[in-house]
Amino acid sequence: MYNAGATASNALWAGLPVITKSGQGYTARMAGSLLCSVGLSELVTKTSQEYEDLALKCATEPTFLGSIKQKLDRNRTTSPLFNTALFTRHLENGFQQANQIFLRSEKPKVIYVPA
Repeated sequence: MYNAGATASNALWAGLPVITKSGQGYTARMAGSLLCSVGLSELVTKTSQEYEDLALKCATEPTFLGSIKQKLDRNRTTSPLFNTALFTRHLENGFQQANQIFLRSEKPKVIYVPA
């Protein structure tokens, strides 16, 4: 239900929606992060029942699945996930925030960068 890193990324780039169940470890949230990055957070589930329900909805409601595919197609080329220049700017911003925390001798803390 999760742990699809490169596979999910490749599927999304190919225009294939992915459904995932978010877990505890970072690898269990990787596909969810990718989906959020392309604006498809509605495909990230929290429970096995939500996962099953969403899979059935995608399989039995062509209009719903079509709208998801259209949204993915629109967002694919503009999201940071597949826009290297934008991703790099966001990553650099995160590095700058981390460096400022270090220079101020602060304890490590959560930093936020755009998705």
